[in-house]
Amino acid sequence: MEQLLQTYTELRQGVSTYALLPLLFTLYIAGISLYRLYFSPASGFPGPKLAIVSYWYEFYYDFWKGGRYTWKIRELHDVYGPFVRINPHEVHCNDPDFFPILYTNSSKRKSDKSKWLIRQSWTRDSTFKTIEHDLHKQRRAQLNPFFSKASIRSLEPLMASKVDRVCQRLQHLASHGQVVSLTHAFAALTLDIVSHVCFGVSYNTLEDDDLCKDWYEGMVVASRGGNLVRHLPWIYTPLRFLPRLATASTSAGMQASTGRQKELESTVRDVIGRHNSEGTKEAAKPASRTIFDAILDANVPAEEKSEPRLVNEAHSLTGAGAMTTAKAMEQTIYYLLRQPDCMQRLFEELTAAIPDDAVIPSSAVLEKLPYLTAVVHEGLRLSKGVPHRFMRISPDASYHYGHVIIPRGVPVGMTLMDFVEDPDVYPDPQSFDPERWIPFDGPAARKCRDNLLIFGGGSRMCVGINMAWAELYLTIAVVVRRLGPRLRLADVDFERDVMVVEDGFNALASRDSKGLRITLEPGVSS
Repeated sequence: MEQLLQTYTELRQGVSTYALLPLLFTLYIAGISLYRLYFSPASGFPGPKLAIVSYWYEFYYDFWKGGRYTWKIRELHDVYGPFVRINPHEVHCNDPDFFPILYTNSSKRKSDKSKWLIRQSWTRDSTFKTIEHDLHKQRRAQLNPFFSKASIRSLEPLMASKVDRVCQRLQHLASHGQVVSLTHAFAALTLDIVSHVCFGVSYNTLEDDDLCKDWYEGMVVASRGGNLVRHLPWIYTPLRFLPRLATASTSAGMQASTGRQKELESTVRDVIGRHNSEGTKEAAKPASRTIFDAILDANVPAEEKSEPRLVNEAHSLTGAGAMTTAKAMEQTIYYLLRQPDCMQRLFEELTAAIPDDAVIPSSAVLEKLPYLTAVVHEGLRLSKGVPHRFMRISPDASYHYGHVIIPRGVPVGMTLMDFVEDPDVYPDPQSFDPERWIPFDGPAARKCRDNLLIFGGGSRMCVGINMAWAELYLTIAVVVRRLGPRLRLADVDFERDVMVVEDGFNALASRDSKGLRITLEPGVSS
């Protein structure tokens, strides 16, 4: 009987405890909400109350609306002004004069990244996603020599051979009126170049029948999945293993993304094995040294040279080095085909400058052509670069801007796409107008150049800027010189196939996009 009473008492106590759980949970939520609204370091900045107290506001636009929070933030600025609280911990700014304060060099201020940003992808241990300023500086120093202007100039013979090959492949695949994806062709081109820089050998995807279609689709799937991973980071592991458990009906793009992961792991293992077999760093020939040789030779802790970290680095470098530049090439050719007068003017300039279209001039020569320069800059502008905001944290000192003070430790970001679509700098910003860059040294063009912040700024500015410019000049010049008048759009709808409508960190077209597809008219371009 006593034991029965004891059991009854324990049950009553258990019920009482469970009955308190909803109340405790409610008090917890209320406490967190009050703190975020009134006591957080970012509490002095206005914004939607739901966005301030919960990440679910951002999740709705990121996930349910398909990567649209970037555009929603623009609307919030219209309501709340240049500084807006966009989630419980982050402030966003759209005032261009704040750019040099936020994105500054190491001599002026340390700049950390936000954990919220790096949760977006599976490259969290790469240089690009490194949080701490000092560790980023160390890692970046290993990459810089490979992307200097001198190094890129020495790579131009490789770039020229790849551009020559992409033209050959386009002519071959488009024979007999066949439809070809320039989206995949340009991704194959840039991937082949950056893989050589990273690993010393090219992926040679330009030789694939589908021009790296699987790799590209895998990147798009990974980009779209990033928004979900950022909000629910625990889902990363099941997403990685899902394709292995999938049936034939599973998304081909997801399986391609996993295939890309395995391929990079294999490539990095090969690089490590090759490096180790060469013995000391003196045994390696300087001309054959790659980014990963430099990392493996560096005097850094062993974990910096671990296979998982190097795979992260490989993911980041190949993805960033291929996707954004290929997008700029795609957008430039699209607008030239939509505006035949621009195509013809560029073709005439190139014909005069390159009488023999078999000759590929250096990028230094091409940069002197005024209309080509205007077209390349305008195409890059309309490609949008990376539509996601770039957050920075000052770990040591507050940001001061006029009467605005952003306390140290508070993430604050800006969206570079806002600058390239600023109507005060680029009238009718959605239109393709190379004339706005002519004359290139004039005051109007200089203002356009100052606002073309596609590559970011400060100590974390895009490491591949020199390579991207060289690729753009060489590719646009050679493709237009050889094929321009013969290229035709094939069932391309701007809003469906070309327009940037989704922020997956990478700039993405609609989910129904077929990419930029073309046919090639028979005949001789020159």
